[in-house]
Amino acid sequence: MNPAIHNRLIGLGHDAGTPLTVSLVPPDTSPPAMTRPVQVVVSRILRLLPGKRLVGVASWRGQEVIVKLFYHRNRWSRHLQRETAGFALAESSGLPVPEMLASGNIAGQRGGYLISEYLANGTGLDTLVESHDADLDISVSRALRLIARCHKQGLWQQDIHLGNFMAVKDTMYLLDSAEFKSETPGSLLSESLRLTNLALFFAQFSVYRDARVGQLMEAYNQQLAESEMIDDFTNLQVLIRQSRERRLDKYQSKLFRATSAFHKEQSAGRRMLCNRKIMTDEFYRFINDPDAVLERGTIFKAGNTTTVGLVSVDGRDYVLKRYNIKNRSHAMRRMLRPSRASKSWQSGLVLEMLGVTTARPLMMLERRAWWVIRRESYILYELVPGATVPEILQSETLTAETKDRIFESFRQFFQVMRRYNISHGDLKASNFIFANDELVLLDLDATTRHALKATFRRAFRKDLERFVKNFSSDSGLNCMEGQALSLVKSFSE
Repeated sequence: MNPAIHNRLIGLGHDAGTPLTVSLVPPDTSPPAMTRPVQVVVSRILRLLPGKRLVGVASWRGQEVIVKLFYHRNRWSRHLQRETAGFALAESSGLPVPEMLASGNIAGQRGGYLISEYLANGTGLDTLVESHDADLDISVSRALRLIARCHKQGLWQQDIHLGNFMAVKDTMYLLDSAEFKSETPGSLLSESLRLTNLALFFAQFSVYRDARVGQLMEAYNQQLAESEMIDDFTNLQVLIRQSRERRLDKYQSKLFRATSAFHKEQSAGRRMLCNRKIMTDEFYRFINDPDAVLERGTIFKAGNTTTVGLVSVDGRDYVLKRYNIKNRSHAMRRMLRPSRASKSWQSGLVLEMLGVTTARPLMMLERRAWWVIRRESYILYELVPGATVPEILQSETLTAETKDRIFESFRQFFQVMRRYNISHGDLKASNFIFANDELVLLDLDATTRHALKATFRRAFRKDLERFVKNFSSDSGLNCMEGQALSLVKSFSE
């Protein structure tokens, strides 16, 4: 590969387009007639780490394949060796991995590649989780049996991800061979490493699924002798929580950066972050004049501090919330503080990672002056259809079963908030929608993840007090005040 093309690879960012043509040196096993560099066209980018590597779907020798390109200036060779060594380790242990088809150098020997089988009909475990697949427990059990097989061979995936598991019919495959590590090949992995690896795996599921860990671990233990089984689920739950907190810290640190999931633009006049999936030409017209789009929409609330409306962008409906600047003194107070839109953006994505359902934030926009002075800010949410909790609880068709399910959902919600030191700040019942048998949390600009237990306890106590106020004598829900008080009491003891 000539330097110009290699520099183009080095310079690829998260917004890289396809098709992307790359020249590869055929592997040593190729016939003499194929010693010239061959052109491989990447039709779809699956993952891109700028300046380091790219994973995509490409056409090679008449078939669709996965191609991994390694082009870090100093470490590409090491990355390629780790990948090929991981494949060899997995295959020698009899683990189900895609077939490795070829590896070699990017033309010019300033990068390397690895080509493997493309599991076209496969579905990643992460996708099954996001889609709330009805048979998710079956897929998780298959993944756990595969993890047990790895551990029996003395292997583990150091940075285990749900996306590293690919379901193809009744078979679960392992991906990302570079993550395979070995303690003592052929011998059972030590219990401490097994627990740590399992905790990282479970920490990536919704916190509401933690209660199912013991049941799901049956699939793991079935692969082991009785003396090798893990039955200390209390310790495992502690490790899951610790692992999830570390993941939250790491994730939270990336929420205001350009990543594979989020696009970022920043100038002296504005800062904007958005989900890459909604980026279109019409979306760019929208962020250039969000006020005009809001005026054309249906206004839900027109207050001094916030304006909320239903808007349409690119043929889809969203909820847009604008945080207003009331006057000059208000502008001075807000000038150097984080915008409420940025707090909503961060809180919504952190809660989503925990598995708490919220209206998903899709875009955050801050208007600024001279880079640092905050003006109006905006947050764009997905539209969540459904009735608010007060509307349901005051409905003439309300059943005892639905009422009990709503209060049980609040109990589970409070458990999560207490466990992870999160306060909401405005627990009006109207800030919750109850749809598809679950609570959906709205209005997140006062939500805080506390670093100190003392500040959390104070904020959480206020949350509980505000929750009970929803059922006071003048609320229309006073007949349920006893049930609300009983729920809150269990968190005050």
